[in-house]
Amino acid sequence: MGAFVYGFIRSAQAGWDTTTFATIVAAIFILCAFVLIERRASQPILPLRLFSDMERSGAYAGRALYISAMVGFFFFTTLYLQQVAGLRPALAGLAFVPATMLHVPIAIIVPRLIRRFGHNTILITGMLIGIVAMVWLSRASVGSNYWTAVALPMILIGISQGLTLSPLTSSGVARVAREDAGAASGAVNVAHQIGSSVGLGILIAIAAIGSSGLTGADLTAHRVSHAFDAGTIMLVATLLISIFTIVPAARRQALSQEEAAQAKCAA
Repeated sequence: MGAFVYGFIRSAQAGWDTTTFATIVAAIFILCAFVLIERRASQPILPLRLFSDMERSGAYAGRALYISAMVGFFFFTTLYLQQVAGLRPALAGLAFVPATMLHVPIAIIVPRLIRRFGHNTILITGMLIGIVAMVWLSRASVGSNYWTAVALPMILIGISQGLTLSPLTSSGVARVAREDAGAASGAVNVAHQIGSSVGLGILIAIAAIGSSGLTGADLTAHRVSHAFDAGTIMLVATLLISIFTIVPAARRQALSQEEAAQAKCAA
């Protein structure tokens, strides 16, 4: 993962030269070696059987992509607020309050929302809200008003995070064997950290594309907009993964539980 991060960040500074390509290729070979070792190990760090379940696999991939976009939101919004909007660091920190004021309250009531509306409904709603927010943020430019271009989509970001992360976590440990419970929980956290590091590295590399000739606030605004466009694509990919992996599995699980309850009542 370190090699992946270094390679993508280096591409933004030095371009896709031999060293950058070599670093990315080395990362791929090391990752393949890790998988081969885990397949043969009697006590693997990451049991590959965790990925035999479609819902869990989708949850790991979806979480990595979702966190990639969200970490990109914090990183590039900070750049925008300080280097484009001209806020001092303390004010830039306070400017993130709209993103946090609804996150925790929403996360607290998510279990009740899931019981009322269902796991899939809450998950998909959270992702759709996140996509709208990221598209909105990508339109921020030099001279944009903070309240309409940043604060309002920040509120949607907080709602999206509150609605999405809990269902993704539960899907990441769904139907896991007791002996693999710790590994499954660890895999959820690993997906989170991969999104935070590798995902941000990818966004930094994408943000640098097409920025030659720009300077100052215009350069930063261009890179921020590109990064949010890429973050939008990541969120759309997360939505598609969820629709084709998590949603069908969760629906089958709900039907199985309903049938079991009906059978118990009949008995």
